[in-house]
Amino acid sequence: MVSWPASTGAQFTGGSIVNTAGLLGGCPDASIALAWEGVMPTLTIRNVPTKVVQSLKALARRRNHSMEQEVRELLQGYLVERRSVLDQIEAGWARQARRPTAREIDSWMDVGRP
Repeated sequence: MVSWPASTGAQFTGGSIVNTAGLLGGCPDASIALAWEGVMPTLTIRNVPTKVVQSLKALARRRNHSMEQEVRELLQGYLVERRSVLDQIEAGWARQARRPTAREIDSWMDVGRP
C-alpha cells in the first residue's frame, strides 16, 4: 500500500502515483508517474522544459551515459548528499545537552530577515 501526503495533490491510480499538483521545478503542468514493472520501478516525468532535456542529453553524452542513466545518477547523488547532510545535523543535535524546539529554530531563522 502506498501512502502519499494529501497536500501534494498526488493520487494513487492503478499501481502508479501521479503528481497532479505540478511540483516539478515550478512547471504547473509537469507531472511524475511511478509504476512498478517487475522488480524495478519506472519513473515517468512529463513536461520537462526543453533546455533541461538538452542539458541532460549533453551531460550524458560527455559522460558516455544514456540520458536515463544520467538522471538515475543525478537523483541518487542528490539523495545520498541530502542524507549525509541530515545525518550531520542529527549528529550535531545528539552532541547538544538538549534538542532545540521548533519555535527556537524558527526564531533563529527569522534573525535578520525583514
